[in-house]
Amino acid sequence: MKRRKKNSKKKFALSLTILILFAFGIGIPLRKSIISKSNLNKSSTAYASSRYKADNIKNNPSQNTIDPNKNTKEKNNGTSSSTSTNVVNNSNISNKDFFSKAVFLGDSITEGMSFYEVLDQSHVVAKKGLTVFKAEKYINDITNLAPKNIFILLGNNDLFEETLTSKQFINEYNKLVGTLKTTLPNSKIYILSILPVTAKAEKENPFLANTRINEFNDTLKNMSKEQNLTYINVASVLNNSEKLYEPDGIHFKYDFYNLLLTYLKNYILNNKN
Repeated sequence: MKRRKKNSKKKFALSLTILILFAFGIGIPLRKSIISKSNLNKSSTAYASSRYKADNIKNNPSQNTIDPNKNTKEKNNGTSSSTSTNVVNNSNISNKDFFSKAVFLGDSITEGMSFYEVLDQSHVVAKKGLTVFKAEKYINDITNLAPKNIFILLGNNDLFEETLTSKQFINEYNKLVGTLKTTLPNSKIYILSILPVTAKAEKENPFLANTRINEFNDTLKNMSKEQNLTYINVASVLNNSEKLYEPDGIHFKYDFYNLLLTYLKNYILNNKN
């Protein structure tokens, strides 16, 4: 009887030891795995409800130290040293501070600015799926913010309408711009080019072909000239790199937004009248 009790105690002790080893040896990594997966499941309105932020978002300190003068040029090589110094100093201002009197109007791509917190929500008027044809209903929201500068990034969703012509597109864009100019006569309007898509996205959505995007951008450029607006081709921000794209080849990761805002900031500073 005593021998049976001793054997039972030994078995109990052995089982307890195994459980403890299991908890520390396997349980903790398993918990880490669960936590890691839960972080990845945070959805992004800037991509789609089933997508998530890039794994490395905000975990790399270098993301916040982008060289503000990279890929930009002085407008006038004969600029005085004091003016040059002023441009450099201004370029060191954070993107949030620089665009503190601006509003960005757009679709899910523009939504990414507030989602990734490169700009405060109050400076972003955007909605997933927004087209030029539906944008006018957001003018009151923009008017209430009384921005000094308005940046419009629209067109990608319009391209999903396969039968839409560039002429129809630009006619509607003209109406939108005309209303904004009437409502906010003291605001400066910047027209941003429709961003290109990856080869994969082109293959899956032929109506998003980059040749078609270029055609629509040409009409945006001409409209901007006629309306005395500033047109900015932002495709160079991508530098032909697909690393900045989400898997769908249409939307963008966190890094893209800092690069875009820095590019716009430097463009404005280097093209001041």
